[in-house]
Amino acid sequence: MAARNLKSLGAVVMPVPRCISASCGMALRLEPEVLPAARRQLEALFPEGTGWRLYLIQDGQPREV
Repeated sequence: MAARNLKSLGAVVMPVPRCISASCGMALRLEPEVLPAARRQLEALFPEGTGWRLYLIQDGQPREV
């Protein structure tokens, strides 16, 4: 259900860039205006302490947000 909610926000599952981590499960392409809503969805799925990270990738460079 959460994946469906993320897709309704316009999320597109993409390969994880090697510059972040080889151990990541998925990457999402999101438009900037839906980033806050997507973050809330991810925080509901993966509570603090579960080790998930959210990165913004611009020009091939990751930045944790």
